[in-house]
This record gives sequence, C-alpha cells and structure tokens, in this order.
Amino acid sequence: MEETNSSLTISRVSKTGELILAAAGAVVCIGIATFAAMNQGGSPSALFPFPGLYLLEIAITGILGFYSMIQRDTVHVWRIVPWVVSGILLAFVILGAWTIGLYLIPGMIAFFLAALIGELRLGQRLSMGFLWFFSAGMLQALVILLMVVVEIA
Repeated sequence: MEETNSSLTISRVSKTGELILAAAGAVVCIGIATFAAMNQGGSPSALFPFPGLYLLEIAITGILGFYSMIQRDTVHVWRIVPWVVSGILLAFVILGAWTIGLYLIPGMIAFFLAALIGELRLGQRLSMGFLWFFSAGMLQALVILLMVVVEIA
C-alpha cells in the first residue's frame, strides 16, 4: 500500500514538473517572439512576411506545446507534440543562431525535458520520441531554408 502511494506521489510530482517546464517553454517562445517583433521597427510592414511568419510560428509552437502537455494523459496523439515542438525550436536555434536562436535555447530545452520526463513517467519508449524530435527539426529547417530561397528569388 505504501509503495502505491509513493509511486502516485512521484507521478504527481512528475506531472507538475512537466507542466512547469512546458509553461516555461511557452513563456520563452511567446516572450522572445513578442520582444523580437517589437524591436523590428515602427512599421508593421517591417514584420511581414518575414520575420513575422517565423515569429508567429514560434509563438504558436510554444502555445501548442504547453496545451499538449495538459492533454497528454488523455489523448495519445498529444504525446508526440512536445517532441515535435522541441524539434521545431531546435531548427530555429541552429538556423537563427546569430539572431534569436540563442534566446530560444531555454524554451527548446524545457520542452525537450518535459517530453522526456513525460515519456519516462508513462513508461513509453524514448526511441520514437527522439525520432519525432529529429524529424521535426529537419523538416522545420527545410521549410525555413525553402522560405529563404523563395524570399530571395
């Protein structure tokens, strides 16, 4: 009986930790996107289409990542979203290293750790999570590079 209570307590602490990490990641994403948008100049046309679309994507990614951590235990599909979110942020961290990439590192790490802790808490295999993480990162990097090429052309 005592072992069940302790495992239940550990599970609650893990879930709380996941939510705190996801909330921190969402705050970083929304905060960095907002801060970068405010520093683009006085004209709204300076934001669109680029870098406004990137900043909007970063903010929406953070919100979606936090929401997925809330829904994670009820619907199986939401379990992959934190991995995908951290992969998307990885692409922004690498490709935007000289601009906002460095500021997104805490958000990426927060979502990655939340996904990792959640998978361990639920007893899931980590290999699929890592696959989603790297696949999302590569796909996002490809999308960013294609958008840059289209903008130049």
